Amino acid sequence: TLDAAGNISDRRAGRIPSEESGPLVLKGEHHEARHGGRPVRLGTSWPLEATCNFYRVRFRLHWMQEVASTGADGDFDYYYILREDEALIGKRGLRTLFRDPLTGTTLAEKP
Repeated sequence: TLDAAGNISDRRAGRIPSEESGPLVLKGEHHEARHGGRPVRLGTSWPLEATCNFYRVRFRLHWMQEVASTGADGDFDYYYILREDEALIGKRGLRTLFRDPLTGTTLAEKP
């Protein structure tokens, strides 16, 4: 389940990642330390755009700019991508922060 603070819990193991949770792992000190409080830009595989924007609004993630539907191959602070877009990690020299083996999503950042 997902709570308003962006915490994810799993009845089986205490925590489970999901396609909706990826950007929420950025909440807190990480984006503040890296970006000085300015809104961060998240590039996503196009099928994830609507979900990310829903949770951005739902949990009032004001530290994140609205996610555009232009896809993930652009200049962003973070990338939330599906397996088929993983080539972007090498192409853009990204650092993987989180990989969900269950859904095949990856959260990465610019170095």
